[in-house]
Amino acid sequence: MPGAIDLSGGVAPVGGGSRGLGPAIATAIAEAGADVAVIYRRCAAEARAPAEVIRRRGRRADVRMGGRGLPPRFKNGRMGLRYRHS
Repeated sequence: MPGAIDLSGGVAPVGGGSRGLGPAIATAIAEAGADVAVIYRRCAAEARAPAEVIRRRGRRADVRMGGRGLPPRFKNGRMGLRYRHS
């Protein structure tokens, strides 16, 4: 696809990844090649659904509870996710 973004090897946190536009954004990021951390505030079950779609498409997905702003482990690009890329 012309103009597509290549995020291969990246990891992206998607806040609000369980509702509204969040699942579509999380899925689009995964389709661009990145692994995704689906961040939810209230309902883990809703966050697991887009994570499963991402996993079925061959990317890694993690589900994390968030709150207002990014938790400290997400600052400075560290994200606390332990994925190895080959």
